[in-house]
Amino acid sequence: MSAEIPAVTGIGAALPDRVIGTSDIQALYPDDIRAQRMVGIVSKMVGIDTRRWVTPGEQATSDLGAEALRKAVEMARINLSDITSIAFATSSPDYHAVPASAMLQNELGLSDKIRCRDVGGNACMGLLHAIRDVIVDISNNTYGTKGPQAAVGVEILSNLVQTAEPDIATIFGDGGTALIIDMVTPDPGAPTKIGFAFGADGSLAESLYIPAGGSKKATSAQTIADNMHVVRMDGPKIKQEAVRRMVEMSLAAMDEAGITSKDAILIPHQANAAIMREVAKQLEFPDNQVISTIDHTGNTSAASTGIALAEAVGMGRVKRNDRVLMVAFGAGLNYGAIVLPMVGLPRE
Repeated sequence: MSAEIPAVTGIGAALPDRVIGTSDIQALYPDDIRAQRMVGIVSKMVGIDTRRWVTPGEQATSDLGAEALRKAVEMARINLSDITSIAFATSSPDYHAVPASAMLQNELGLSDKIRCRDVGGNACMGLLHAIRDVIVDISNNTYGTKGPQAAVGVEILSNLVQTAEPDIATIFGDGGTALIIDMVTPDPGAPTKIGFAFGADGSLAESLYIPAGGSKKATSAQTIADNMHVVRMDGPKIKQEAVRRMVEMSLAAMDEAGITSKDAILIPHQANAAIMREVAKQLEFPDNQVISTIDHTGNTSAASTGIALAEAVGMGRVKRNDRVLMVAFGAGLNYGAIVLPMVGLPRE
């Protein structure tokens, strides 16, 4: 009998009901023809038709996390009370300095004896860090926590981009995802090797960041007046670095797992259709092995790869015993990739 390995046993996604189209973004700039034109150009270039935004005051980060986790638990055929640990990836928690994981624990009525921690501040890379954290923890027989554990990724960025430059406001959507990870016994002959690759380059931090609100530039009346609490990005630099680093990390993770592009389905961070196409091209993934949701979700940051995986599983494009390569790139700059054998999904 094969030895147990950590694997995804359930996955869910949550998108707000409010659909935001290109014309809705253009309406943010009613007196600026140049901005409206830019929104239209960026929408086509990045590949976004619609994205979802929460209605302010009606949904918070923990709410989307709860919806996604309920769906993941249902697929995994467990009870919410079975969850032993939560790793929550977000850069937009319900409250500053309060872990979203604790908010989620309370919202779902989970035990107050489980470990809850945020993998915060990692932006678009957050979910991959959470997944690795859970896999390492659940595999550690000496100090680890037994499963099933939850890796959650949620981002609500709509409130941070509506006063940003038009190209930034166009890109981002809100959404959440959750994965249940547990130790499973693979089917005979199923793939079992997991691959990881992670890196960071803080010298380019100000290529993608929010200028004020941290310890380098505290919130003040002046920072608010200067609109310094919105996302700012050097688009050309980020595109260049994203392609290079996502390819680099993907190759390293595949090498560790002992596979090539012929053996996996690519689930890239849903940041930009052109970036995803170039990454897939350099890695030699054909179109039918690449999962893309950006046209109807936009860039949901920490949630994006999980939402894409959940949709792919739901559509039958990712099945039990397939391998997926999840790769992301985000603020920091930080970047990484994980090869996951999907040996824990329910049998058809």
